[in-house]
Amino acid sequence: MSHSPVESQRWAIKRAAARATLDPTQPGRRLSPPQKGVLMQLADMADDSGCCWPGVARLAERTAFSERCVRNALRSLEAMGLVQTSRGGGRGNSNEYLLQMGVLQLAAAQTPRREKAARPAVSAPGLSAGNPALDDSKPGTACPRITNTPHTNTPPTPSRGLAPFRMSGRGSEDGACGSTKELLSLKDWLEQCREQGEQAIAPDDAVWTYAEQAGLPTEFVALAWRQFKRRRLGAGKRQRDWRRAFRDSVETCAYRLWRAAGDGYILTTEGLQAQRFFDQIDAAERVQA
Repeated sequence: MSHSPVESQRWAIKRAAARATLDPTQPGRRLSPPQKGVLMQLADMADDSGCCWPGVARLAERTAFSERCVRNALRSLEAMGLVQTSRGGGRGNSNEYLLQMGVLQLAAAQTPRREKAARPAVSAPGLSAGNPALDDSKPGTACPRITNTPHTNTPPTPSRGLAPFRMSGRGSEDGACGSTKELLSLKDWLEQCREQGEQAIAPDDAVWTYAEQAGLPTEFVALAWRQFKRRRLGAGKRQRDWRRAFRDSVETCAYRLWRAAGDGYILTTEGLQAQRFFDQIDAAERVQA
């Protein structure tokens, strides 16, 4: 699918922000989860010139970090040269943030190539190690068992026969059933993906990059996908880009399924409730099978 010059520039900014992993001023030093989260939100809200004017409160809401944490992250990104800040120079006297494309590309280029292969191991037979794709063949699709997930208060979700990974390179917004000109309901979009032989959320989707950089357990993303589909399938709302809608829901912790705990995350009451709900569905399906 072709993009207009504006869309291409915006996509280039988002892509560079998603791939930026290391501090360009200190080789080998990784961006922290708050720095990465704030950077990706700025890129998501930026116009075709790389400018945006979000308030700290809005960034805190979208990243699920505290306002103090967001302020510290903004100062760090400015010190790294990734963002140029104009105090009170934006709309409504808010700060104007200008993403520095050249520095973003430098930070993205410094990402170790081997990191893409260094995914958590899976125990599901017949699947190679790597980020799992979220299958859309059923309303609730589980995720391969993760063998090294720290800081969780719930056992990993077992595999339920996921299809083999299809590294087609079309799992992002430029895929055949990614961003479209027409508004589609989630049900119609999932059906379109099935007809075209694509996974709804493929292994190369940007949501996995975000989850890895934020330290978010993979099975939490799978739980969010099940909750996302359960809440959206019957709502009748239509979107042009359902992949982006799902990524936004993960980045903003829209369903409040997890919270930070130490260096990792644990499920909240809402998360445990959702997990138990889907566990009951899984148990009923096993009985019927």
